[in-house]
Amino acid sequence: MSAIIVEAASISIPLLGANLTDAGMLASASISGAIRGALAELQHAVLLRPSEQGPTFPLAHG
Repeated sequence: MSAIIVEAASISIPLLGANLTDAGMLASASISGAIRGALAELQHAVLLRPSEQGPTFPLAHG
């Protein structure tokens, strides 16, 4: 197994004790912005990285 850490998508959001609901997190510009930014960085990293994983089963030739 292997993994690639996308540093720009590795964020910490201080939610402990904030008593926020899902709607509250969405309403918070700083929290929702941080999550959107991290997801955008993850998408960017995935789309730019060439796939190293090939087929895992024999392909028929012909």
